[in-house]
Amino acid sequence: MKRAFLAAILAFAPAATAASDLFGVYLVSTADSPGARKATLIWPGGAVEIVFLDSAPLLEASAVAAADVEIGPGGVSQIRLVLTAEGARKLSELTSRNVGRRLGIVVDGQLRSAPFVTGSMSKDIVVVGSFTPLEASALAKKLGPPSASIRHPSASPQFVAPDAAVLRNLQGTWTVLNATVNSRVVPDPKFGGGTWTFDGGTVTATNGVGQTERFALRTDAASPAALHLEPLPPSNERALRILFKRESERLTVAFFDGSATGPEDFSPAPKKVVLVLARQGRTATPSPCDILGKAGMASLLPGGVREPERERRGGGPACVFADPAGREVLLLLVPGADRAVFEAEAERLRPKAPQALRQEPELGRTAVSVARGYHVTFLVLEKETLLALVFQLPGVDIATLREFTRRVLAEIRE
Repeated sequence: MKRAFLAAILAFAPAATAASDLFGVYLVSTADSPGARKATLIWPGGAVEIVFLDSAPLLEASAVAAADVEIGPGGVSQIRLVLTAEGARKLSELTSRNVGRRLGIVVDGQLRSAPFVTGSMSKDIVVVGSFTPLEASALAKKLGPPSASIRHPSASPQFVAPDAAVLRNLQGTWTVLNATVNSRVVPDPKFGGGTWTFDGGTVTATNGVGQTERFALRTDAASPAALHLEPLPPSNERALRILFKRESERLTVAFFDGSATGPEDFSPAPKKVVLVLARQGRTATPSPCDILGKAGMASLLPGGVREPERERRGGGPACVFADPAGREVLLLLVPGADRAVFEAEAERLRPKAPQALRQEPELGRTAVSVARGYHVTFLVLEKETLLALVFQLPGVDIATLREFTRRVLAEIRE
């Protein structure tokens, strides 16, 4: 049996309301829609959003067969509404037709939530908010008679107002160290190289090219290690469910790209994005240009070195040195990497030269190289930093390149 979850995020406030506003489900529209009504939605943390609702409700109080108060996860008072057969049919139809759109949920004259529709929903609705038991009981009596059949919380994910204890350790700004999909480093800086700033019940995500999105946070009542991110206007992003874990000054989050359904673990999977972040101020990643210079870059490019090119890729900072003849040395550093990332990147090299992938025990336990014509790549995992050193140096033997790589590693180890 599918159950709809519609979270209320305003405290109950007794007021005289029209019958149609005792309970109403509306499509969210735009300000210029004929008959659109303006409503104010207050998100956890105090963020205010102006929402415009269609003039006519798609569901109203007549669709409610029964209402009762129950104690949900964490001891939270919540209201469960059982719909009539006709009400359940209408809810299923309207959610099936409007996947990707938002619904405005009005209870007792107030807009309580404006969730995105992610699939067909039916049967009963759980309204979770900052209700005291007395307030929840008074509101339930207005909505319908009690029902003995609705005493237990739904097994479906229930996103409630953010739990202060859950969010406490996330507050502040975190810098994205790397972004991976299926453990492979994502080169696009739109995924990595930015920051996530948690402020009360909201998070602001800025990517490596400066694009910023702001989300309201809700807590998964059944799983303290999951959060629901609801985009705040003017964002066009979809709602997102993320899994997170904090280990000392590291924060890891996982989500499915393009899907509101969140993962259950951090294991590699197609379309599963995993971000590793560090608390801002504790992300000192050495400059790859400085490292190359100290390792003796000039000795590899005796014809003269042009001004190095610095860039930020999705995996981390990169630097390219080249001479007028087109000979190049590139160093990419991916901080916050682990063995799984190293192995995925090694596999990325393997199909191009299956016989040429060579273990490099002189450089460490997790080190390989591959030679393809004039291109030689060394891949090494050192101190949770993945190092990719790519040479395009005709006439330079691999022993010389290996020795240079050793000097680069020595700079990272200091």
